[in-house]
Amino acid sequence: MFQTVMNHNIVRDAKWNDILYPSYCGEIQLAEESISHLKKSLANKEFKKLAYNRCVDLMGCRLQANQKEALEKLVVEWRKNERKDINAFFSYNMIEAVDDEDIKAEQWWKDSTLQLFLNQDYYFKGSSESITNFFHFLDNIIPAFRLLTEKQIEDIVSKIVDTLNVHLPRLKEDDRDELFGGFRHFTSIMFEELTKVFELIDLSKVPVELRKDLKSVLMGCLEAHNPCLFHLYKLTEGEERKTIAFKVHDRIFSSEVDERNDAVKTLFQLIKDGQEYDDSKTSNWDFVNKISFYLQYSHSKNIGDYLYILATLYAQRVLDVSTAKSFADALLAVHNQIDDYEMEIEYKVDLKYYSCLFAGVLHKLGLKHPGISIWKEFTSDPEQFRDVKLGWEKGEAMVVLS
Repeated sequence: MFQTVMNHNIVRDAKWNDILYPSYCGEIQLAEESISHLKKSLANKEFKKLAYNRCVDLMGCRLQANQKEALEKLVVEWRKNERKDINAFFSYNMIEAVDDEDIKAEQWWKDSTLQLFLNQDYYFKGSSESITNFFHFLDNIIPAFRLLTEKQIEDIVSKIVDTLNVHLPRLKEDDRDELFGGFRHFTSIMFEELTKVFELIDLSKVPVELRKDLKSVLMGCLEAHNPCLFHLYKLTEGEERKTIAFKVHDRIFSSEVDERNDAVKTLFQLIKDGQEYDDSKTSNWDFVNKISFYLQYSHSKNIGDYLYILATLYAQRVLDVSTAKSFADALLAVHNQIDDYEMEIEYKVDLKYYSCLFAGVLHKLGLKHPGISIWKEFTSDPEQFRDVKLGWEKGEAMVVLS
């Protein structure tokens, strides 16, 4: 479906949005006429933003070399004409500056976004405005991190520590059951932005005392069930990480989505870094085996989340496909039992989508098993929703080529 949309002209709806299309990162056959259309749209006031978004999504796919080069040239040309658009700054993460004028523009963005973030007052003023400004201006610096000095990064971390300390009393209040998710809704977004930052910087180069201050305030946030396990993992080392691993295994089955996602993110990092511990309470494999058992015998609405966790672990080659048999057994169990699950139809639909997704990943990796083939047969059933069956295609596209 993604390929079909990309090979058609941009269609703008009443709200100035492009036609809705699924995310995709696999191989795509792009018609030359589509590139010509994007070039015209990037020069059109009404369509240039939508055309740029399509270029970004296409560059995340596997394209022919000449087509990728053509798209890069289009983005560079668009960037030169849209210097004041924040997307122009983010585009440097995809395509480096190509000349002196381009370098000068990137440096201007770096200096401007950095000073704007550091010079703001994020003190609590009785509303979510200050914390919203905090993560908004922090997000704008994301493209700049590869250009920053150690001193500038230290200044950013110091600002983060000060802001978290100022808001700590509110961060310790769990008001997510209030209308629109309360203050916790905004702080969850804030921690998502902090995750991006922690992935980009080397915290070992931050002064020791400042790291201690950051760890201290994050521990206060963690105790109040804020999603900051990943941040603490990046701050700790050695035996301290064992405590983080234990909390990961504890929170992975949390009923709160943001806590589960945080635990999953940290688990990925634990496995990628080869952080393994001998006792069963913190064993990564012990946890993975628990998921297998959970999938086969639980009828929880959250099963889809764990299928996605596993699909990502295998697609990114974090886990070897030779270890996947028990999960293929679980896929077979889900297929055979799902009609008897006591849950609303929308949850069953989601579960079928993620089952297709995980089965597509394992199929792409070469695993043969009835639990995979039965979901392949499912995608051929004309009675099933097309959007659900697309999970198989998305799963195959997720797999990182070796």
